[in-house]
Amino acid sequence: MKRIAILTIASIALIMALGSASATWLTYREDISVSSATVDISLTYWHNSTTTQTYRNITLPCQLGQLNRTVTKFAIKANGADISYNLTVNGQSIKSSQAVTDGNWNNVTLANMVSGGVSESDTYLNLTFDVNDSHNIIKIVAYGNDSAVTSSWISSQITVKEKDITSPTVGTSSTNSFWTVNDSI
Repeated sequence: MKRIAILTIASIALIMALGSASATWLTYREDISVSSATVDISLTYWHNSTTTQTYRNITLPCQLGQLNRTVTKFAIKANGADISYNLTVNGQSIKSSQAVTDGNWNNVTLANMVSGGVSESDTYLNLTFDVNDSHNIIKIVAYGNDSAVTSSWISSQITVKEKDITSPTVGTSSTNSFWTVNDSI
């Protein structure tokens, strides 16, 4: 009698499993959850051959307000002659005819950009500048420690390779096989 009951239950379970084509087999992986990160972008451009208007776009993994207000900066060095420059950040005019003497740097920090009208909720930097002389070096730094990264940036940068499937397969090669060890007492 027990055999018949076990056989009946097993048969019903098999029929239900086969009949449920929309069943999802979980892979027991944990979802990726990133709450914060360190942003460290440092770019140096040698603009020794142009005086025309130039721009640089930087997509950020977080909002501007999450970055360090003094370390994040646009810096320009007069390298071989005195210069003057104009700077627009995300459509906001920040510097106009700013003079820099030969051999010196002029820094525009994130605090200067925000006080000039740049929104702290922006997730990009569009730096547009023009210099009256071709002797200049541009350095752009974006830095933030423990910055809250945006979900759109995470989804564009991180790929989950182990996804839930509707019909599991068992691979026979070493690249498709693995061992799971459950340690319990």
